[in-house]
Parts: sequence; structure tokens; C-alpha cells
Amino acid sequence: MILHVVLYQPKPSATPEELSDLVNALEVVSREVPSIRQVRIGRALDLGFSYSNWSKDQNELNVAVFEFDDLNGLKAYLEHEDHKKLAALFWSTCDRPTIVDVSAVDPTAQDLRTIFGQMGD
Repeated sequence: MILHVVLYQPKPSATPEELSDLVNALEVVSREVPSIRQVRIGRALDLGFSYSNWSKDQNELNVAVFEFDDLNGLKAYLEHEDHKKLAALFWSTCDRPTIVDVSAVDPTAQDLRTIFGQMGD
């Protein structure tokens, strides 16, 4: 499985209309791009735990996680016309993005050695 993880915050100059357009584009890709297995969108929370170490000036930090079966699914998403519209809105309205693609496994269904190596075997 491939996870496409996007951390972002709106630009201070982004208008409510632009942000509404971004939300609409996220909803469209979530429904219309067949290679997306699942999408989760949320806002980062500072619950006071020691691992909450992002800069406190990022109080508008949002997270989007897109799940794909494989690399071909991610590529199909990135090349999809609805993603191109989303990307244009994203880059015009969002500040300081961090985007990472992750090869992920379900530890209840797959041996974690595929991620961590042989670990001394």
C-alpha cells in the first residue's frame, strides 16, 4: 500500500472562497479518482503529549492522507484531471507544505521485516 501524506496550512492571504474551492476539489478527487482506496483529512491537534513537537506557529496545520493499493494507483491519481485542478488550488492557497509518499504495510497481515529489514536474521 502507498500512503500519500500531505501536511499543509492555508496561506494567510487565502480567501474563504479560495478555501471553499479547495475543499470542493478535495471532495471531488475523493469521489471521482478510482485508484484512491481511502482519504482522510484532518487538523493536527496539540494534546500536550511529548511527541507534539511542531512549531506552535503552525496552529492551522492540516493533514491529508490518501491511500492507494500500489504505486500505479498513486501515479493514476497524480495524472488525473481532478487532481490537476486540486493541485493548482493547493499550491495557490497553501503554505509550507510537506508531502511524503510512504510504502506501508498492515502489521497484522504482513511481516514487518519488509519495512525494517531482517533485524539480525
